[in-house]
Amino acid sequence: MLRLPVVLAALMLSLPACAKVYQWRDADGQVHYSDQPPAGQNSRERTIRPNVVGNAKAVTASGPQAKAPGVVLYTNPQCGSTCAEAVKLLDARGVDYEMRNPASSEAQLLAFYQATGQTQLIPPVMQVGNDVFRIWDPQLWSAALTKAGYAPVQR
Repeated sequence: MLRLPVVLAALMLSLPACAKVYQWRDADGQVHYSDQPPAGQNSRERTIRPNVVGNAKAVTASGPQAKAPGVVLYTNPQCGSTCAEAVKLLDARGVDYEMRNPASSEAQLLAFYQATGQTQLIPPVMQVGNDVFRIWDPQLWSAALTKAGYAPVQR
């Protein structure tokens, strides 16, 4: 009888403390996660670590605090370097964001209209929770991300 708890304890101690997860975006800007990197896709490796909450263990992905609101980046294929800079900022801040192209479908255009009150996209446009930032301004966007709970870039 005493052997079972000892075996279970040894088994639990042998489990890895961290798990690797791969994150990537498909052509529609949807985020996907997997335990294997996708073939033919650029992906980012994420680490999932146990996080003790009270007496129970919860697993959280590395990145912003759980209270941080969702971030959506509205772009289009013609945006070029400005959108690339916006993506670079969000990636550097460790923001898990959804990239959308309002011109790709009626549903995407409707979602953009509901968020911004506009149908004309001059990208990039960032939505943080209910706040919408229509003009690319790295300092303003950084301040908005900090206010939303995303950690500043460490230099």
